Amino acid sequence: MNISNRGGKVRTILKTAIMAICMLMIIGTASAAFTCDDWQYSDELPQGIDIDFDIECDNGMLSIVDNSSGILNPGIKTIQIWSNTSTATQVIDDDTAIKWSPKSPMTGPFKNEFADGVEFEIDQANKRSTGVSILFNDGKCPEEIALAIHIRWENENGEMMQGVLFANGCPVEEEELSSVWAFTRCTNGGSGINEIPEFPTVALPIAAILGLAFFFQRRKE
Repeated sequence: MNISNRGGKVRTILKTAIMAICMLMIIGTASAAFTCDDWQYSDELPQGIDIDFDIECDNGMLSIVDNSSGILNPGIKTIQIWSNTSTATQVIDDDTAIKWSPKSPMTGPFKNEFADGVEFEIDQANKRSTGVSILFNDGKCPEEIALAIHIRWENENGEMMQGVLFANGCPVEEEELSSVWAFTRCTNGGSGINEIPEFPTVALPIAAILGLAFFFQRRKE
């Protein structure tokens, strides 16, 4: 009876240890090495990257269309917008499967420029947009706007890149909006922000604690 009971306790401890280590492996593998460099500012994107947006306003609706080429899986993730005459109230995506909603607080390298504006983001984590329409509370095109369009894409090495196009001016005139870029590279390793401990750093101390618990349980029995 005692031997059977001891075996059940041992199996319970071993199962707990294995489950804990497996969970740590999953967490460590999925998130441990995702890091991003600091934002870099430039009038142009890095060489070899071609991102092109059409931005215009007609009948009270501001449209943003992504005509990018030469990069892998491009798409918009968030949009910050300020207007001197009205407030953006809704983002309607060209893809009906993509839903947008207001986001707070402001994020990104140009967030201080939008203290009186609003930010919208895609609700689904893995979705990216290639075209949207933005509606305003007065149903009219703004006389002047400022935009920060957050884009993500992949380079030829499979690394994820993030860029933010900051543009301002009059959206109903023929001339292009003035703009500046901020961009960063996110990789699966190296130094950067949002560093998360690797799996061995977290798992080994926990495994040691579980081992000690197992040892003292054996001694008690």
